[in-house]
Amino acid sequence: MKKIILALLSGCWLLACGPAYSQNIAVVSSREVNSFADTVNGIKNTIGKNTTGMVIDIIYTEDGDYLAQLKTKKYDVICPLGISATKKVAAEFKDIPIVFSLIIDPVQANVVPSMGPSGSNICGISLATDAKEQVGIVKKIIPGLKKVGLLYEGASQSFYDALNSIESLKVEAKKVFNPSKVPSVMSYFTSDNIDIFWLVLDSDIYNKDSLAYVLNYMVANKIPTMVFSSNMVKAGALMGFTYDYTDLGVQTGEMILGVLKGKLPAEIPVATPRKLGYALNVKIAGYIGMNIPRDAIDAAAEVYK
Repeated sequence: MKKIILALLSGCWLLACGPAYSQNIAVVSSREVNSFADTVNGIKNTIGKNTTGMVIDIIYTEDGDYLAQLKTKKYDVICPLGISATKKVAAEFKDIPIVFSLIIDPVQANVVPSMGPSGSNICGISLATDAKEQVGIVKKIIPGLKKVGLLYEGASQSFYDALNSIESLKVEAKKVFNPSKVPSVMSYFTSDNIDIFWLVLDSDIYNKDSLAYVLNYMVANKIPTMVFSSNMVKAGALMGFTYDYTDLGVQTGEMILGVLKGKLPAEIPVATPRKLGYALNVKIAGYIGMNIPRDAIDAAAEVYK
């Protein structure tokens, strides 16, 4: 009996101190997107600092059939980054914990039923932040903001609805389900009917070509553009929200560690970023005839001149 008790106590001690065996984690990422690389580094550093005996495999979506690669090893947690990888991984793996990250609206994308606990093997971090909070930040740059232009479809419907619910705004919008259709609707938006065009992160609307078209159209027509990437601010948008992607990786890594220590994904609510800033292109502001308040420039996380 004493031997049994000692064995049980020893097992409890090992669990309390960390994993008693090697645990395997797969992170599914794109190697072509800088924000993904920063997130991966945050995940690796967080797990590496807090554990020993864990193996982290980075599987890239561009490298062949990544779902087949995931099946070559038994993983304790799979962490897909972005909506496409998450939906494919979630459809394929029903009995392995999944911790997603870098999805703007996992509810609208049917990844989880709500922002609360999923009740399934999935939990994660959404890029979504409150629409009123975002509008409040934009009003620091455009104090007289009243009219917003927007393209949307199924995955971005909820953000469109949230903007529409803000009484001080008038939303001029077009529904588009394919990037090839974007050029045909852009002429609807002019400096007369919108104060800013809000470019929402949605892969069903925007690809490399449609993003370039929208940015070029807005610059040519001297319409401010709100985007989702500081690289796009460099390329000609007026402003964009910025996330600390390394910290998002840290946050994701912390959630993975929680699952590995026994938390059930089914009971973990969807989290949102801890840090939200914005980038400004003051050169573009001058070109389109805007005067940005000095305090708004000083408060920007990144300023391009």
